[in-house]
Amino acid sequence: MRTFAITVYIAIVSLAIFNAYSPVVHRLTVTSDKPLAKPMDIALVSDTHLGRWFGNRQIKKMVNLIDAQHPDVVVIAGDIMNDNTIAYDNTNMREQLSKLKAPLGVYATLGNHDYFGYDQQITQAVEEAGIKALDNESVLLDDSVWLVGRSDDIDRTRLSAEELLTQVETDKPVIFLEHRPSAMDEVSALPVDLHLSGHTHGGQIFPLTLLMDWLTPLNYGSKKIADTQFLVTSGYGIGPVPFRLGTRSEIWIITLQSGV
Repeated sequence: MRTFAITVYIAIVSLAIFNAYSPVVHRLTVTSDKPLAKPMDIALVSDTHLGRWFGNRQIKKMVNLIDAQHPDVVVIAGDIMNDNTIAYDNTNMREQLSKLKAPLGVYATLGNHDYFGYDQQITQAVEEAGIKALDNESVLLDDSVWLVGRSDDIDRTRLSAEELLTQVETDKPVIFLEHRPSAMDEVSALPVDLHLSGHTHGGQIFPLTLLMDWLTPLNYGSKKIADTQFLVTSGYGIGPVPFRLGTRSEIWIITLQSGV
């Protein structure tokens, strides 16, 4: 029994480490009722939590996986760093992160872990790596799709989704990027085609995976409310605990197309 218990324990820990450091790529197709000349492929990454437990090797793997999918644009939905830039700077992660590229650019919003006193340093580090940080801003991709990026809930000065949409033309497809899926009711009442977020880690470790499914409107995966398609990724990184059980490190490739 002791040998069996030790074997089971080692197997569970090994699986949890494998899930944390062996990312997979998922796909989703979203059809908008707005005109779009050609489909757009969007790579979504979230919760990289770059730090002591997650660094250059994982960034290199992420870049290679995304490059293999040939997306038009890459978006990062917050929690880029694990609280600060210390490990990022000490191990020169900028060199690897700056290799993350796409024809229409790479964009990011900050998450709650990016706001723990280092938001300015993290924003600077991200932009020095060639990634545009969208702080309650919008950008027109390929003259056809609006990407709106909103700061995290922890930012008391952030704009409402309705205020942010005044920056864009809503007769074009609108992608709304933020860290948390906490504003589903607010966003679904607006002409937003696709909402992308992370934060939840999908619960990360069983049985939190089930508990968060019960306690949150959307803990993981995709769900359509009104005319808005929501997607919550479990994230690419791991946070302070280098384990995943019941979830797995992941990247999403979303194809946005027109149905008209």
